Amino acid sequence: MGSKCSKTEPDNDDLEKERKRKENALMNMKVEKEKTEKPPPSKPKTSASKPKALPKKEGEEQKTIKIQAWWRGTLVRRTLLHAALRACIIQYWWRQRLEGLLEKKRLSVLEYYAREKWAVIKL
Repeated sequence: MGSKCSKTEPDNDDLEKERKRKENALMNMKVEKEKTEKPPPSKPKTSASKPKALPKKEGEEQKTIKIQAWWRGTLVRRTLLHAALRACIIQYWWRQRLEGLLEKKRLSVLEYYAREKWAVIKL
């Protein structure tokens, strides 16, 4: 009678269509990427152009990189040293200021105590 067969595997035609769709999508992406990437504009050549620098050797380039890294490290350490010295100066100033405030407070308490004693003696 009317038995229907259910497929468990996709058709080869469906797989082929999917593969072609993915290939087309990849090609479109490549074309779009090539359109967005523009080559740098070429400079017009002049008759009195400067002589081109010779390409650096690998060893010379590595030496240059090491010197630059050393210099950057020196700058960083110097900046940190200056920051630490400034922090020390600020801390020293604050301690002096705090000490002065505490001294004023001590003197006012001592003065109050002395007046209190004089008042008792006068009675």
